[in-house]
Amino acid sequence: AVILFTEKESNSECTLVTTDIGGPNGSRVRSYYSAHSVTDVALYTEPEEIYLMKKDGTVMLYDANTMTETVKIPTRQNQIPDAVGGNISDYQLFVNGKEQI
Repeated sequence: AVILFTEKESNSECTLVTTDIGGPNGSRVRSYYSAHSVTDVALYTEPEEIYLMKKDGTVMLYDANTMTETVKIPTRQNQIPDAVGGNISDYQLFVNGKEQI
């Protein structure tokens, strides 16, 4: 399972918590990760893939084992000139015709 916590005052700081649910040893927290500007998260299994949707529209692939982010789908900044300075766009990711983020 993946849980995304966002600080209300900060609006850009958030914590991503990954957990293993109901394994042979019960449930346990796998990792805590401090992320920035994440608006949503999608989890796929077999193989495990965790996608983070950034406020500017960039989609990142998060590795819970190494706690690193890799750009999966970049956003062209020239298409979104004020992405950091107040763009109010809402980005969505569709996979196989179904909304995922």
